[in-house]
Amino acid sequence: MRTQRRAIWMLVALACSLFVSTASVAMPTHETIYSQYHDCECPIGPSLPCDLLIGEWTQLCNGSWVGWGARPGEVTCSYTVETVGEPCV
Repeated sequence: MRTQRRAIWMLVALACSLFVSTASVAMPTHETIYSQYHDCECPIGPSLPCDLLIGEWTQLCNGSWVGWGARPGEVTCSYTVETVGEPCV
């Protein structure tokens, strides 16, 4: 009986430590905001006004994206400005 309790408590402690360690790695500490701008120095691509905002996205703490327009890395003639947003709860 005593060894069964000890084994159960050890399993619970192991499960809790695994949960805490994976949760801290998987969740970033802040939301990240990405602003996509048209790069005028790019020799190819659409003829848009210089530094025109072509997309604005927020990557939430759970990894999902919210926003509009071009995502970072989607358009070849663009550059990204990255800022840190609200802290995750």
